[in-house]
Amino acid sequence: YAWNNKNITIFLGGESLPYSEYTKQFGGLITNTQLITSKFDIQYVDRKDEFEDTIPKNTFTTTVYPNLDSEDVGKPIPLIYGTVNKVPMICNTLALGTATSLHSFKILDTSVCTVNTISQVYVNDVAVAYSSGSVSDASFKLATSTYSPDDSVTVSIISNEDNPIEQFKSIASNVLSVPYNSDNYNTATVSAAVTDADSFPCGLAITESVSFLEVIGDLMKSCMGSLFNDNSGKYSIKLWDVEVDDSLTDINFTDILENSFVAVSKIEDIRKVIRVGWRKNWGTNTYSYSQQTSDRSEERRVV
Repeated sequence: YAWNNKNITIFLGGESLPYSEYTKQFGGLITNTQLITSKFDIQYVDRKDEFEDTIPKNTFTTTVYPNLDSEDVGKPIPLIYGTVNKVPMICNTLALGTATSLHSFKILDTSVCTVNTISQVYVNDVAVAYSSGSVSDASFKLATSTYSPDDSVTVSIISNEDNPIEQFKSIASNVLSVPYNSDNYNTATVSAAVTDADSFPCGLAITESVSFLEVIGDLMKSCMGSLFNDNSGKYSIKLWDVEVDDSLTDINFTDILENSFVAVSKIEDIRKVIRVGWRKNWGTNTYSYSQQTSDRSEERRVV
């Protein structure tokens, strides 16, 4: 029997309990087995192992782009979602040098993503005019009077899908071939997370090879969520509820059992500045920031 890559479910029960009362504790995939006299060893992992794969999958090749510079062969074709600012571009006609009057650029992998709007093209961080812009082909061209081979080119675009949970589903299904269905997902939790994540629009640009698990971590942070395998081994998502009930009042010592809670802060340790980064510049990995500062410090001790 071929055991590897088969599903495994572990139940918790006891000799005095009927099987119907056993509860699921783990679901995953078998990675290896060993059968010896009176002993059967099973090695297994949870299903997030499926997402350790590297993305993007499609790369620039001279078969598709015959005038590609040799140093750019094998580099990933970007995956881009939502609204992004100044994403680095690869020139796919760089090998022509000055032998052409127009150089071409491919923005993203159109087999997975879709461009809605090419907002602006930049050469050496200066906005420039471009030609032959195509949202269907996700491409544009720059004249040699505007662009030289040593120049840095970035683009700001609006692409399809700014919901971070939908971005996760798209990559899992369309890039790693893990289809969104009830066999792989707890669809009730994911559907609820999609609705909640509409409040957290996210721009995502994957321009270099990276583990999808790392991307998932960033996506979950963007919407204050968690991806996990439930006890049935299905992918589930939970977003934190950050809404504070209007009826919530201050907690005082009468609300806490004696000796059950202690919170101590030194005045100098209390942060009086809040700083929020936004509008990521993907070319320089920097952000615009908004900051608020308070002159008020407090020290409170609750026992």
